[in-house]
Amino acid sequence: MTAGVSMGSKEFSFSEDDNDRLEVDAIKFETIIMNKEKKETRRSDPEHLYQLSAELFTKQARFGAAGAAAIRRSGKAKYRSVVGKHRMAKEGWSIVATDSLTVEPVPGIEEQKPLIYSEAVQVLTKLKQQNPAKATGLKIMRLSEIAGN
Repeated sequence: MTAGVSMGSKEFSFSEDDNDRLEVDAIKFETIIMNKEKKETRRSDPEHLYQLSAELFTKQARFGAAGAAAIRRSGKAKYRSVVGKHRMAKEGWSIVATDSLTVEPVPGIEEQKPLIYSEAVQVLTKLKQQNPAKATGLKIMRLSEIAGN
């Protein structure tokens, strides 16, 4: 059975790729220091303007004056939530000793780093080939399945 709805527009295009981001050289700042007592103004060197990095620009847009402006919370925007109230944690999978339910270190994988399920299956399969006796005492589990976690 077919189901669902599909909508689109040729007017908008969204990309998850960071390389598609447009960085404009116009976001550069000139520093001007004004001394009221001496009634003089000092400008920064035009060759060395301050350029805002993309990371800092994103933070300032969200948490700075523009992001905190009341207009961002008026009209339909007042119902918008930046962060969801409830969120599913992506905890991943671990190779666990069946007798003690402790997470076993995996060669070539950063310690305590959760794996995606297919990675865990590949690791366990490789361990079964290399050391079948040890692999029989191991299984794949989520940390939330282990008592006390």
